Amino acid sequence: MEIEILEQQCGGTEFVPRPHRLHLGAQNAEGVDRLQFILPAAWAGCTLALYLRRSDGVQLAAIPLDADDSVTVDRRLTILLTPFMSCSAKIPIYAVFTAAFFPQHAVLAMALLYFGGMAIGVLISLLLNHTVFRGNPVPFVMELPNYRLPTLKSVAMLLWDKARDFLQRAFTVIFVATLAIWFLESFDLHLNFVTDSSRSLLASVGRILAPVFRPLGFEDWRVTTALITGFTAKEAVVSTLGILTGAGTEHLSAALSGLFTPLSAVSFLTFTLLYTPCVAAIAAIGRELGGRLRGAVVAVFQCVVAWCVAAGLYQLLLLIV
Repeated sequence: MEIEILEQQCGGTEFVPRPHRLHLGAQNAEGVDRLQFILPAAWAGCTLALYLRRSDGVQLAAIPLDADDSVTVDRRLTILLTPFMSCSAKIPIYAVFTAAFFPQHAVLAMALLYFGGMAIGVLISLLLNHTVFRGNPVPFVMELPNYRLPTLKSVAMLLWDKARDFLQRAFTVIFVATLAIWFLESFDLHLNFVTDSSRSLLASVGRILAPVFRPLGFEDWRVTTALITGFTAKEAVVSTLGILTGAGTEHLSAALSGLFTPLSAVSFLTFTLLYTPCVAAIAAIGRELGGRLRGAVVAVFQCVVAWCVAAGLYQLLLLIV
């Protein structure tokens, strides 16, 4: 976004920015990555800094302008860290596994998962702040809106805008991903239609990737296959495990004991907590960061972090127990 500083004569010389007021909160900061200042020629050679004031009147620390008279609006770190916060779509996974392996401490286990995601997010933010995001960017502050009693018209318009945005942006990605998973589940290596999921292309991919998860305590192809289907929606992990074990979702808790130990269950829960969110979220991340490739990089980054944390935790638990 460009901000021009204009020189005006009105009983004296004054400098007026255009636009005069800039909101960097929530929706208004969408798509704004840098603030580029167009300065008067009289300011050439001067050392300049940007002073920000929050809506509550609090003055923030001065941020010096770069050599090209610009500053960075740091939304990237917020975007990268948000997926580490557990979403409601993962609750079925937590519920099934805690009921199967930690029935006496299910509430505590789920609470630890939520707080664990927050702790990992804080640690990753500290790491990135001292490596990738070093500097003095403009802070991205999420401002709460003024609360007013909504009208029927405003609610209807908001619902329409959100639904249209979802259909135009997220639904297409979800549809393509769901179609791809259906194809992989329905055909074998010779492109013959199969009714047994264990003979499908998806199962073959799961068998190839299964050894990658050996340091995490599980390497059954059915678990790997369930994690792959979780890219479309995290709820699919439970349903896929139910189908591949033949137990169904109703008796899945009993069947999981043949795939996991309590320690590997902890590792699996940690991995599902931290690994990449669904394709709709990845598409939104890519749109915010300016490209699908960047969204894919974030997905790979989250999978790597999830693998490292889960593997480290599992190996540590082996030493302790």
